[in-house]
Amino acid sequence: MGKWADYCIVGVRLTPDRKQIETVRMLPDTGSLLVTGLIMARRQVIAGLQRGMSFTTALPDADQMSYAKGLPIGIVTVDGADYLRIDAEPISADDLGNLPEF
Repeated sequence: MGKWADYCIVGVRLTPDRKQIETVRMLPDTGSLLVTGLIMARRQVIAGLQRGMSFTTALPDADQMSYAKGLPIGIVTVDGADYLRIDAEPISADDLGNLPEF
């Protein structure tokens, strides 16, 4: 498989206004497999990115009973606020693509 990132985010829980992520479900990437899932707050993901950790999305592949590599996650700052995004668009909202909600 090869290591995709330090952590692969596989699910999100959104705030009621659906503009920000509240928490993520993620799997540590060992380089050969994705291991037991963790739940992490949005602010912890941002802090991890700021410390140099890498995160990517991973999409479930039901046919293969595995995950397919998604896109790298970065921080976009708009009007002094940080947002988690898979693109560099200066939009005041988190966007990790079409990850399933939990």
